[in-house]
Amino acid sequence: METVQEAFDAIHAGYERHYVDASADPDLALLEGDRLYADGLARLARLSDLHAIAVLADVITRCAEAHGAGDAAGARVAWEAGAREVNCTFAGL
Repeated sequence: METVQEAFDAIHAGYERHYVDASADPDLALLEGDRLYADGLARLARLSDLHAIAVLADVITRCAEAHGAGDAAGARVAWEAGAREVNCTFAGL
């Protein structure tokens, strides 16, 4: 059985591919990050957890906005708040 934590971890891994662990090919890193985002959201859909879907979709948006503004700390705040809201463990960035 899948868990919200597993979905959270997949979505966070997607974030890391986008912004932290970009490979030598940034286009492939972006695509892999998108795939991981989609995988995590699909896991939440299979759990029928609409609240977690909304929260983590908002985290993805807030992180993109933060990085666009050069505010990596704002992305961390978004992850911490999202983790609390869906009762997940967040090890940090």
